[in-house]
Parts: sequence; structure tokens; C-alpha cells
Amino acid sequence: MRFYKPISLAIGILFSVNSYADGILEDEPYLIGWSKVITLSAGPAWAWPGDDQTLGRLYVYPVNFDEVHRFRGSKDASTLGTGEVFLALQHQTGPNMIGRLGLAFAGSSQVEVKGTMDLVGVPSVANYSYHINHTRVAIKGLLATENPGYYVQPYLSGSFGIGFNHAYSFQTQPPVYLLNPGVALLQLGYQSNTTQGFSFTLGAGVQKSLSRHWQVGLGYEFADWGKSRLNNEMPDPWGYGYPKLSNLYTHELQFSLSFIC
Repeated sequence: MRFYKPISLAIGILFSVNSYADGILEDEPYLIGWSKVITLSAGPAWAWPGDDQTLGRLYVYPVNFDEVHRFRGSKDASTLGTGEVFLALQHQTGPNMIGRLGLAFAGSSQVEVKGTMDLVGVPSVANYSYHINHTRVAIKGLLATENPGYYVQPYLSGSFGIGFNHAYSFQTQPPVYLLNPGVALLQLGYQSNTTQGFSFTLGAGVQKSLSRHWQVGLGYEFADWGKSRLNNEMPDPWGYGYPKLSNLYTHELQFSLSFIC
């Protein structure tokens, strides 16, 4: 499977710190009370933004006929990079359990949305593509074990907040030309647009303490970026609409480094 190699490598890196960490943590008391925690996370992610969409009426030069056009999304995966800064307060929530609650600021590299277009009932007339960048601000929580007898400390995490999805760089190959009533012949295109919407994440993984103040982690995180869309570039008297996604989901392999103040 395509995820086995990076996951195996990540587990090897995490577990290789055991000898060093055991020496540092011997007879080291665990932190009690409220603590400030800064966590930096990064890793590769995968998305499948392949939604199909049918838009409104269209005049296609030189036929000048009224017909719907369809976007058929590719089912191929798009690989990207993601990163996050998590600023939290940590407190013991129960025997051998700790909780963290704070603000998370996250972002990503671009996701490519691509596929084929059907025009006037003719399939695959042109290929289309555009890109989406994502940033978000969220309230995030994490619940983890804190037992010195465990080799690693399992955790669960989740967040919800506002996502900002910037869609841009729409193009077709070959170019597609449109003729609207009373408007000159124009090449099909859409303007960039930033959409705000609800975004959330769910995660799970393990952490390993290197000292009283440093931890490394390895985990998986599922994210829903929320909605995104392009804007019309030309007058739209017939209400053609624009390419959009109701949701964009990513699956991330997440490496983290935490400093406990």
C-alpha cells in the first residue's frame, strides 16, 4: 500500500529515541498543575477532490446552442504538505491522563483539482484544472495518557474553527470559447476566490517524552477543509454558476514536536 513505507519510516524514527529518552527521564517527576505547551506539526497529506458538477446553460462557439456543461472530477489523489502551530494550556484531567486546550493555526500547500469537461453532450471535450490553498484558525483539544510505565503515550485530538480556502488558476486544455448574448466571444475562465467556512479535524497518535520539557509525536489526522469555489470571470446572464466543492477532505501523516513550559 502507498502509505506503508512512510508510516514504517516514521515509526522507526520515533522509537529510535527510546534509549536517549529513558536516560533523561529516569527519576524525573512529571509536571503537575497548569502548563503552557507549544506544538509544531508538519507532514504529508493526501486528498481526493474529485467531485462531479453540472452547471447551467451555455452557448458554445461556433454552434451557439443552449446546453448544460459538466465537470467530471478526477479520482486521482493529490499530495500536499501541511503544517500547524498549536498553542495550548495543559492540565491533569485524571489519574495518568492529561488534557490540552488552545488555539491551532494551520495551513497547507496547494491541492490540484482536475478532470474533464463535457460540452453540448460531447464527453471529454477539454481537460480542466485549478488549485486550492487552505488556512484555518481553530479551537483544538487533545487528551493523552501520561503514565511513566508506558513506552509511548497514546492521544486523541480534535478541533473546529474557520477555514479559508483560496481557489485560483483555472484553465482548460485546449482552450474553450463561449458566446453569451450581447457579449463578445470570450475564453472560458473563472476568477480566484477565497471562501470562509466551517472546518474541523479528528486525530489520533502517540507521543514520546524526551525530557520534562520536550516531546515528539507521530499521528494521523483527518481534516474537513469546508467549502470552496471560484468566481465567474465574465457576465453571467443565464446563471451558469461556477466550479465549487462542498467539502474537501484530507488525510495527514503528522510529525510533531512539543515544548512544555
